[in-house]
Amino acid sequence: MTVADRPDKHNRTFLSVIRWPDTMDVQQMTARLCDATGRDESIVSRRVRITPPAIIGVLEEDAARSAANVIIELGGSAFSPTIADIEALGPTMKIKDIHLGAEGIVFELWRGEERECSIDPDQIDVMVRTRLSEAHLASPGDSAVGLVLDPGGSGEVSAGWGFGGSYGLASAMHAYSDMESGEHSGQLKLPCKLDIHVKDGRVFQIDAEKFGFQVLGGLKGMRENQKIDKICEWFTSLTQRTILDPFFGYWRPPAGIDRIRIPLMRVNNDDPGFVFYSRWVALLYRHVLSGS
Repeated sequence: MTVADRPDKHNRTFLSVIRWPDTMDVQQMTARLCDATGRDESIVSRRVRITPPAIIGVLEEDAARSAANVIIELGGSAFSPTIADIEALGPTMKIKDIHLGAEGIVFELWRGEERECSIDPDQIDVMVRTRLSEAHLASPGDSAVGLVLDPGGSGEVSAGWGFGGSYGLASAMHAYSDMESGEHSGQLKLPCKLDIHVKDGRVFQIDAEKFGFQVLGGLKGMRENQKIDKICEWFTSLTQRTILDPFFGYWRPPAGIDRIRIPLMRVNNDDPGFVFYSRWVALLYRHVLSGS
């Protein structure tokens, strides 16, 4: 893509491949996407080799949707969220602490007109964490990546982790990604944060450095990532259909992602990469679950 081909910043659309068609090789797929987008073959052929799920191009909306339709028609899976779709999820609302209330989970917020809000657990559909589980720093292809509960604890909840819900779908989605087995070299450098996405589009965040962890009681003395593990377990015990994605540390962002600004985002305190990834991957899971 030349400078002249780059989409206007207000018309950026992120061509996202969830699964490549099984019936097409690289050369065939390249030809079809070149026809759909008008892009240079040398660039498209490199993008076609990217292992999904991934953003393979930032294009004008019409070109991105045309390319996504081609991939779908050939038996693959793709979608093309716009920058407006990403921004529509709104700012990250930082959580000071949580507790159970009569109407659901009560989020005590650091800022905002309402310092508390109650969320029905069934309305939480996606959670995204910056780092892998403390207990299982494994590759996404490992079906046990989400099994962080103790065998003597809540066995019913534990049995759900790593299979149909929670880390299960996330692991399946990333199972063929080009990732190293074992701990990612950058994992321990990432801050411990957990984004909580509600079906109405709101995004809440637990930052381990600024969160009370009162709900953990005597377990508050653990390491930050262990405490986030326990918070994830707590949420999962209340809403077992929630998808939990821990793969931000392995994500390869497209160029220019660091320049994207979500409304009210605090540049000094919010990693632009994670702000974007959290919203993009939430839209991805919603797209997959909708059957679109």
